[in-house]
Amino acid sequence: MVEHVIGGFHSTVFCYGQTGAGKTYTMDGYKYKKDGRGIYLPQVDSDPNTRGLVQRSISDLVNKI
Repeated sequence: MVEHVIGGFHSTVFCYGQTGAGKTYTMDGYKYKKDGRGIYLPQVDSDPNTRGLVQRSISDLVNKI
């Protein structure tokens, strides 16, 4: 997907599935922390095994450029 974007093509990832199936974790990773208002926000993590598709794609894009 990243190689096609570099080649000038558009790309989209569409996540579809039941509630609780893990779509958010697949896209964002699974390191979350509750803020002062009680809202869970994704955290940047240096462990590549916990990164989601978005973080992996951006990292791959930067490395290829």
